[in-house]
Amino acid sequence: MKVVFGSRGSDLALTQTRMVMDRLTAVCPCLEIELRIIKTTGDNKPDARLEEIGGLGAFTREIEVALLDGEIDVAVHSLKDLPTKQPEGLVVAAVAGRVCPNDVLISQGGYTVDDLPKGAMVGTSSLRRRAQLLDLRPDVEVCELRGNVPTRVGRVASGELDAVILAAAGLTRLGLLGKKGMWEIPMTQMLPAPGQGALALETRTGDVHLHELLKPLNDANAAIAVACERAALQGFGGGCRAPLGVYAQVHEGRVFVQAFAANTETGKTMRLLRDSPVEESVRLGEVIGKALYQGTQTEIVSCSQQLRNRRIVVTRAVHQAASFGSMLEEAGAQVMYLPLITITTVLDAPVPEPREKFDWVVFTSVNAVENFNCILQRHNRSIQDYASCNIAAIGDATAAALNECNLQVSCVPEAHVSHALVKLLLQQEPNPAGKRVLLPQGNLARPVVAEALAEQGMVVSPLVVYETVPCEVPERAIRELTEFAPECIAFFSPSAVNAYVAAGLRDNPAIQKSVVIYAAIGPVTAEALQKVDCTPITEAQRQNEASLMDAIASDFHKD
Repeated sequence: MKVVFGSRGSDLALTQTRMVMDRLTAVCPCLEIELRIIKTTGDNKPDARLEEIGGLGAFTREIEVALLDGEIDVAVHSLKDLPTKQPEGLVVAAVAGRVCPNDVLISQGGYTVDDLPKGAMVGTSSLRRRAQLLDLRPDVEVCELRGNVPTRVGRVASGELDAVILAAAGLTRLGLLGKKGMWEIPMTQMLPAPGQGALALETRTGDVHLHELLKPLNDANAAIAVACERAALQGFGGGCRAPLGVYAQVHEGRVFVQAFAANTETGKTMRLLRDSPVEESVRLGEVIGKALYQGTQTEIVSCSQQLRNRRIVVTRAVHQAASFGSMLEEAGAQVMYLPLITITTVLDAPVPEPREKFDWVVFTSVNAVENFNCILQRHNRSIQDYASCNIAAIGDATAAALNECNLQVSCVPEAHVSHALVKLLLQQEPNPAGKRVLLPQGNLARPVVAEALAEQGMVVSPLVVYETVPCEVPERAIRELTEFAPECIAFFSPSAVNAYVAAGLRDNPAIQKSVVIYAAIGPVTAEALQKVDCTPITEAQRQNEASLMDAIASDFHKD
């Protein structure tokens, strides 16, 4: 029988895969075993931030496709890189042991966390490590760190950084752990990512015979521990970049768990110690994850107590208003829904064929994703037709909408605004001249993105896939709004602001008298409010609903 292993081409990935291959050969010497190297998105863009190259799965997706297509039979992964839910048709058949799950601080001075000089520059790409380090040492500076292990260590050797934090497991497998300048960070100071140090053997669900062959490689206690940790990650609701550290150990029929989580927007942190019988380890993980999420959100919830009985108007289109309204209502606010705009799909939009070979498809809103997909489906087409293109999204919500369509997003800026999107895209496309860009958008889209890309020589094809139309505001709604006496009116687009003015609501004396603040989802909407003298304005620090709710609550707190 022949078994083909698939691996990334990095030294660490190859070392791990060959180690498992040797173990399988020792158990089944008659097997013919082959190694095939597969390049992933993460390998193609080693210096990019993880969310810029598709987030969770950037280092595994192509390997999993090869598994599903039958090109390989087994993939060896660092378990912490795997999503908590496997793609349909794939399964982790064995956990091939676990080495030291701790993190390591590497510096020329051999520093401990406590010894780091004030203002030291420490490199890490992990939100989890960043949160725990700053919780211990808020006086150091944390810098983004990308690249393979030698590249990261080299930034210390060159003096560019004072220290970097890496996983002990990778250093161990490369034979580097214990070298001068390395200090293993104790669990009391820094907890690992779920599954850190463990190796996952992923195969096709139906390969029963192969599962039996891999059984002798499975470490039962490690499998129980990492299942608990991954359940905590799922309960927390995060991916591999979640600010969550968790470590489970099995001892005498019980699983003992240490966990840490942080809220990166508020800085709130929380630690837990729990244990249970091993039979309940997955449930324990889920309970811990949910408790950590709720606990790290308490600062927002506490701040949201300022919303209790506050009268807030949500002006968003009907199909989008419910989620934000529900958040406000759960915080005790009184909510009135007053849609000022409606979104209609341009069903006869001339959707181009993928054969036109666009290099990029750029989405500047969730509406663009949803309506582009709707048009394609109407023509018996799929948004997956564009999967071979680079995909850019203006923010997390847009990227999430694309991920739901099974599209890999390669470009998401930290600041969810047009100029940041253009800047990041051009960083990833160093030779933009002549590159073709498809830009699905609304009829009122500002030309910022199209013009900026065209200035760099890119061939931009704007495509209007939806129209934003002002809603008629009947007299009855105006009376209800006046009686409601709103204290805050929340806006999610400049078009809603313009519709508010056009309906005469800005100039209504009763409404003007009751409104304490106008809330804006982002800087463009805030600018639109400023232009029509709707002040004072509170603006979300990050362009999402949770941040907007926090901004409103904080503003009321100042009252």
